[in-house]
Amino acid sequence: MAAQGQLSTTSQAILSVMVSAILGVSNGLQYKVGGSIWSIPPYPTYYSNWSSSHYFLVGDILDFEFKSGFYNVMQVSRREYEACTADNPFRSFHMGPARVPLIEKGVFYFICSVSRYCSLGQKVEVAVYHPVPEVVPPPAGPATVTVPPAPSCSPKRSLDKGMGLSHKRFRQAPLHQLLLFLCVLATFLTVVDYHSLGCGLRS
Repeated sequence: MAAQGQLSTTSQAILSVMVSAILGVSNGLQYKVGGSIWSIPPYPTYYSNWSSSHYFLVGDILDFEFKSGFYNVMQVSRREYEACTADNPFRSFHMGPARVPLIEKGVFYFICSVSRYCSLGQKVEVAVYHPVPEVVPPPAGPATVTVPPAPSCSPKRSLDKGMGLSHKRFRQAPLHQLLLFLCVLATFLTVVDYHSLGCGLRS
């Protein structure tokens, strides 16, 4: 029976270490219970005052520092916690130090079952909460840019629109110059004929 109990304690210690290693990646905090050695407290409410001053989250670890053979840690029900009994413990740790990972939300009760140490105040109640997820604001979307429709790529329409009336006048310029030249020529011939007619009459 002693060998079987020893194996059970060793298996629990190995399981505790494995779970602690897994939870170590979750950035959980490690708390030394009572802030010192797990032992008979200086006054009965010592451990309850320590627990109420901390906010425990899933993934945190309780570190019970004690010397094996002198103390132990028993996780019990609330009824046994209040009665300081450990007839049906959920978990037991007889080898110190004991690292107890907090793997779920709830209220958990731990006592020392050696002699009457629990009645002297060596017990602690721990409330564990789920971490509050960090609220990350959604990333700002890119600014909406309205792109106007692309103009027609027809070469003739682009040329006419780009040059406007100046282009049309440029194309009509030779015709205007020809008409202007004919008008000047006609005026010149009229003047020459009139001058010739005047000379003839004088003769």
